[in-house]
Amino acid sequence: MTSDTFFKAFIGFRDSVLDVLHVPIEQQTTTYLNSLTVIMLSLITLIAVFVTDLGVINSVGGGTVAVAMVFVFPLLMFQKAIGNLGFAATKGQRLEVKIAAILAFSGCLIGIVGVGTELYLGVA
Repeated sequence: MTSDTFFKAFIGFRDSVLDVLHVPIEQQTTTYLNSLTVIMLSLITLIAVFVTDLGVINSVGGGTVAVAMVFVFPLLMFQKAIGNLGFAATKGQRLEVKIAAILAFSGCLIGIVGVGTELYLGVA
């Protein structure tokens, strides 16, 4: 990877962080962006110092994304769909949303245990 490619990828990552943090464009001055860049690179370097097994990073990232895709996002979409029905939603549909929430919560717990286990075994 050339340095130019790295910088483009990092700028995309930095801009995504700015979007997630809802930083208005007016506050994104050169000083602010440079400070954020130093902080982000310091955090990345700190993580790289302590995590020497990239398999742990891959497992944690994969486990977290998998739990979100399998349990959280479908629940949110289903809740929104039933919520949009308003008073037209039946008792069965409302019950189904509650059952789906319980299943999603259970899946998240299993995901937390899995990620915790990987972190425990990966660091040990």
